Amino acid sequence: MKKLLLIIALYFCCFVSINAQFSDVSGYLMKNTFQSTHSNPAAIPYYKFSLGLPIISGVRMSAGLSGFTGSEIFNAPATNDAYVIDMKKLSSNINGDPYVYLNGGIELLHAHIKVKNSFVMLFVKDNLNFSYGLPKDLFVLLSDGNAAFQNKKADLSSFSPQMNYYREIGIGYQHMRKKFDFGIRLKYLSGIFDLSSNIKSANISTSQQNYALLIDANGEINTSVPQISNGSVSQLVDAAIGFKNHGAGIDLGFTYKLNDKFHFNVAVNNLGFISYTNNTNKTTFSANAGYN
Repeated sequence: MKKLLLIIALYFCCFVSINAQFSDVSGYLMKNTFQSTHSNPAAIPYYKFSLGLPIISGVRMSAGLSGFTGSEIFNAPATNDAYVIDMKKLSSNINGDPYVYLNGGIELLHAHIKVKNSFVMLFVKDNLNFSYGLPKDLFVLLSDGNAAFQNKKADLSSFSPQMNYYREIGIGYQHMRKKFDFGIRLKYLSGIFDLSSNIKSANISTSQQNYALLIDANGEINTSVPQISNGSVSQLVDAAIGFKNHGAGIDLGFTYKLNDKFHFNVAVNNLGFISYTNNTNKTTFSANAGYN
């Protein structure tokens, strides 16, 4: 059982931090690109006009996990050829419940043009967000086995995966002054896929009589998934451009230029909502089982 739990946890944890071309945060540092406006709508590129074409104008991806570092997972090798995973060290160093995240996006189109002391922009962008939790008690199970939970329950409820894929179509305005710049982006949002879960309880404990593994769980999973049967072209097109789930969003940015060396930036991004009403499904589950 301990070996099985180790395999499951390693599957959950096998994520590394990656970056492809740019992320929304690193894009801000690329002052000569339109992508800098994704993190701060007041970021002014160095040119008067730009045009972005589908895919080649921007693909971003960022992934990672929170809650612990490499030094908290591995023990330094006694020799120079191997590091050793120390699950007990890891379980004792974790604060709270870590989580894994994956964010990505494809810029389908943008146009950005200067008009006197201002810029106007038009953009279309797809976004993907995915995350799930890594319950601390999972690592205690890996470290000490299920015997550690004879008199208490291992709480795995923070696993709760979340995922959405949506498109934003927007317009923006930026204005430059001597001491400050400001920008605003208004966006129409169209939800393409959504998965949200609410795991109310997910517990593992050990029977004191026969050391059987006892599992109880309940919660709900909500989805909005496009209907695609047998690879239907019309359904694929409808899923891509059908605009079924509507929403709206706004980005705001401000830059104060103290002097040539010091600029102060404030931005608020992705304030908004998407109302999922198309092909929605709610699944509730409740389980209570024991394994010897």
